[in-house]
Amino acid sequence: MIQVILGALVALGGTILIEYLRKPHLRIELGPHSDDVYSDQHPAKDARFLRLRVVNLPLPRWARWMCRNTAIECRGFLTFYHIDDGQAVFDNSMQIRWTRTPEPVPRRMLVDGKSVSYIDPGSFPPRISKDIHAGQSELVDVAARFEQDEESYGWSNESYFSEPRWRNPTWKLGPKRYLVKVEITSPSDSCVGLFRLINDVHRSSFRLEDKQRGDWSKIV
Repeated sequence: MIQVILGALVALGGTILIEYLRKPHLRIELGPHSDDVYSDQHPAKDARFLRLRVVNLPLPRWARWMCRNTAIECRGFLTFYHIDDGQAVFDNSMQIRWTRTPEPVPRRMLVDGKSVSYIDPGSFPPRISKDIHAGQSELVDVAARFEQDEESYGWSNESYFSEPRWRNPTWKLGPKRYLVKVEITSPSDSCVGLFRLINDVHRSSFRLEDKQRGDWSKIV
């Protein structure tokens, strides 16, 4: 009887361990920035975009005879904090934009005999989730800075419909340093990352950095 019970416990423990290992395991890390140049038809001639990377980590090498599950329907929010006192910069968190999701396509219409381009917010979904397979990653937009501006702007799908376009006053960040908390959730896993946004420098040095050891205590 004892052997039967022990065998059942071992089998149950093995099943629980396997299911635990196969769960998605998300991690947020620094992503590449992007320096882009645009034509005169765009709201800015050049820009730098800052991004983070969300990774669904692969299984440990010894366990790769199994497959880790996909993190499905991943969504998230960005929250900006003042780095000196940890107070939130804005009243709300900003919904993330996955970098590789489609951009809204401008339409054209005639106004007083002139062809004018516009973007219809109703034609573009405000929320887009992502599935992240094991060992793969997706980029998240954080902020953008344009031309000779000293200010930067949190970058989301709202940026395409703001007035002025791209420079969304709702998420305007002055020439300072900030903490950025990123929260990613899916039905099977969630993760949080904290980074520093350096915005009191020339645009060529506008960047994100890994969190400092003491930064968490200010906003938790």
